[in-house]
Amino acid sequence: MIKAILADDAHVMRTAIARLLKDCPAVELVAESNSFCGLIHLIAENRPDIVVMDVHMRDEDNISVAELKSCLNGCPLVAISFWKDEETKARADAFGACRLLDKSLLATELIPTIQHYAKRGSSGSTV
Repeated sequence: MIKAILADDAHVMRTAIARLLKDCPAVELVAESNSFCGLIHLIAENRPDIVVMDVHMRDEDNISVAELKSCLNGCPLVAISFWKDEETKARADAFGACRLLDKSLLATELIPTIQHYAKRGSSGSTV
């Protein structure tokens, strides 16, 4: 069983992604956050196998990239966003994301991505 944490500040999006994860028997959604600050605490408490995180959240000015990377401690991070611009790609890369997924494609790409990277760890970034 792959333990996952989800972070997205949009309640509707977080609910939809949580349902997708809960419908997959290979993935256990152990925690959800609506902020970067909450995410950091949840990672420390739950020691997930993978983190799925919206690249842009309301408290983004309060996130320390170094603190997030330290907290992840090698745990793969899958970044998600509707944005596909270079700034978003660079932001995902700065966070150490192993992959940046388009939110409009999560129904077909999220579970295979989680399964792939949870097995590999954080190596092999393809952002």
